[in-house]
Amino acid sequence: MSAALAALIALLAPCQGAILAPLKDPLSISMSLFEKGEHQQVISILGPESLQKLRGDELRRAYFVLGNSYEKTGRIDKALGIYQLGTNLFPRDINLLSELARLLQHAGLEEQAAPIYQKVLDIHPNNASAHLGLAEIDHSLGLLERSAGHYEKALEQLSADPRRWRAYAEVLLEMREYKTAELAVQKALQRSYDPQSLLVLAFIQRASGKLSAALATLAVTTDPQADRVRALWLLEAGEHQKALAASEELLKASPGNALALWVRARARLRLGQAEAAAKDLQSLSQNTAAPFAAKVAAEFARRLR
Repeated sequence: MSAALAALIALLAPCQGAILAPLKDPLSISMSLFEKGEHQQVISILGPESLQKLRGDELRRAYFVLGNSYEKTGRIDKALGIYQLGTNLFPRDINLLSELARLLQHAGLEEQAAPIYQKVLDIHPNNASAHLGLAEIDHSLGLLERSAGHYEKALEQLSADPRRWRAYAEVLLEMREYKTAELAVQKALQRSYDPQSLLVLAFIQRASGKLSAALATLAVTTDPQADRVRALWLLEAGEHQKALAASEELLKASPGNALALWVRARARLRLGQAEAAAKDLQSLSQNTAAPFAAKVAAEFARRLR
């Protein structure tokens, strides 16, 4: 169980007197089982008959625990149904609203999730989870300024999380706010020196016109995309010999890689190796895993004849 969820369960837990209630109390038993990860037993205990006997705060807690248990056992539709019932009965309960919005978002139902996140903010304007959810949704919709604003609000409480700083930096990069983007990704790297953040830093550096710095950053990241990106950037920078060497290294590790074949063909052409380039283009034109690249390569090869 995550620390955040454990803390939330603790807040939802009944007072000490209720904890000492008789074992026949289905909610107390369910809360205990939930904390132990016995989610199927929670579902069995909190059936329709048990729910009908609960009222007020106990029913609210039961919907939360039951919805989470369905989610943990992979029954997302059931979890959504429980959260929807819970929010209908308790329309201002931030925990139930947040769980419903989160699950809708993860199910790809962002248009349904967004107004629920907004409802959470109407109740609690500084709710970090709601700001984060809206930041991610707005980013996916291309609403970059709105997304950045929500990330800024979320980071007021989630400043220790490198993933959020990295996501914020990616939005700023798309907005061409390169200086602020670099500051944001440096915040991520200060918290966790991870390959993904280094890759984002490289993209920011290149967009800022600092190709040498970007290539140096790629050299120290272990992100699997780094070698492919490096080969392409060298080609675009006119470093054809280096691009050729980088593409050949890629092809050693991944024979038939579409991007590597394309880079090698273009580099060979620039280096006067037309016959070898034509062979690469012919090979790429038969690559069924990359149909668009294959089509472009076939047309390019036709023009070389």
